[in-house]
Amino acid sequence: MVSMKFTAAAVLSMLLAPVLALSPEVMERQIEERQAADPQNMAGAGNGAGSQFIGGACKSSADCDVAASRGPPATCARLAGRTDIGQCSGICVSFAAPKAGAGFGDSSPPTVPASANCPGEQAKINAAFGKKKF
Repeated sequence: MVSMKFTAAAVLSMLLAPVLALSPEVMERQIEERQAADPQNMAGAGNGAGSQFIGGACKSSADCDVAASRGPPATCARLAGRTDIGQCSGICVSFAAPKAGAGFGDSSPPTVPASANCPGEQAKINAAFGKKKF
């Protein structure tokens, strides 16, 4: 029961983060709290096994579980203000706070399939990927 309350609180904080315009420090603390609550979150980062769930830590898109995204492919999204770790994300929401674009740790920008139904996302990803500083 306690873990379900934590999950609901975590989901609520993620949904409200863009609305409340949380500071990078607050968002980083929330990420660290989620990682502390789930040690497996960091264990799968960097192994390229494709087993990280959406919201899990990653070093490249190869870490992310494509099936877990239940639709468009998962990608490792860059986190604003971080250069050491990304977050597995659905490709159509790779710019939702605190994320700053798809393709963290990848050698080229990920391709958004036409079936993803997120027009304009490929152009945003390509533009952000060209400016990456990691």
